[in-house]
Amino acid sequence: MLDGYAGLSAAFWMVLLWGACWVTLGLALAVSDMRAHRRGVTVSARCKFVNRHPDGEVRHLLHRNPVGGEGKEVLLLSDRVVVKEGRDVTITYDPKEPGRIFVGEELPKLPHLKAACFFIALGLSAFIWGPFI
Repeated sequence: MLDGYAGLSAAFWMVLLWGACWVTLGLALAVSDMRAHRRGVTVSARCKFVNRHPDGEVRHLLHRNPVGGEGKEVLLLSDRVVVKEGRDVTITYDPKEPGRIFVGEELPKLPHLKAACFFIALGLSAFIWGPFI
């Protein structure tokens, strides 16, 4: 039954396995991002403190109303002032990663889209070029 595969080299099988690993990694990353998007919650937060660093980074200390056991205070890093001190802002975050927040109600569906596409393309190229080895 496997006589047709007897002529294939070990290198072919290694490249095929290597490609399958990259495709699996890319798909797992995409699925993980989509699950994090579905878990996202939107809450209001009040800006307690704004600090500008000389390197251009702006740090906002926000006091949020958490939905789970995560901490109430969170640090928002940005390249510009997002909210002034004492003002309220709407933030969205994944309760499993409470330190990673997004301003507004827009939690990206696939924040790692470029990496997932690269991994899948790398794996598919191994499938395409594997028979030529």
